[in-house]
Amino acid sequence: MPRCPAGRSKAPAYKDVTHDRSVTLIDETVESGEADLGLTTRQAHAKSSALLEVECSYELDVLLLVPARHPLSKRTNVKPDDLKPFGLLNSRQTLNDPLVHASIERHGLFDAGPRRVETRQTSVLRRAVAEGLGLAMVIGRAGRNTDARVHEHVMSRHFGRSQIHGVRRRGTRQNPALDEFAAALKAAMV
Repeated sequence: MPRCPAGRSKAPAYKDVTHDRSVTLIDETVESGEADLGLTTRQAHAKSSALLEVECSYELDVLLLVPARHPLSKRTNVKPDDLKPFGLLNSRQTLNDPLVHASIERHGLFDAGPRRVETRQTSVLRRAVAEGLGLAMVIGRAGRNTDARVHEHVMSRHFGRSQIHGVRRRGTRQNPALDEFAAALKAAMV
């Protein structure tokens, strides 16, 4: 995540603290004042609260991770039906974006192929793919993979892009450091 050192001089009482919360707890964390800004894929929760405001901050791609020696790694065009014989390492809870998740469900990919391992954390999925245990879908930025044992295919044209929404309590826009951080995050993710 980008840091906003300039924002600290404008608002010296502001401190950087990050919390890793379940998507379902982000709105609650922001609403209670424990956090000033939350990032979530689930826009609907926050929109239902009169105390919160939501805006689309940035979008991420749906990426297929494939072991380097897998037959799909050499393909330039991979379609959802190409994945069915192999299955995914993803658990149903991996992709927290409801629209992306529904699209993968429609293609029947959570129930396809053999499942020797099932996990939900992106770092564990990347490691399992690198070890050759199977294929995985993650949300991220294309071209950031640094592991030669893993090939990425952008699958957004089949499953959509994941929108990441910024959630704030209404009336917190006067914090220059927070505004600067949100702007830097948005710029970094374009």
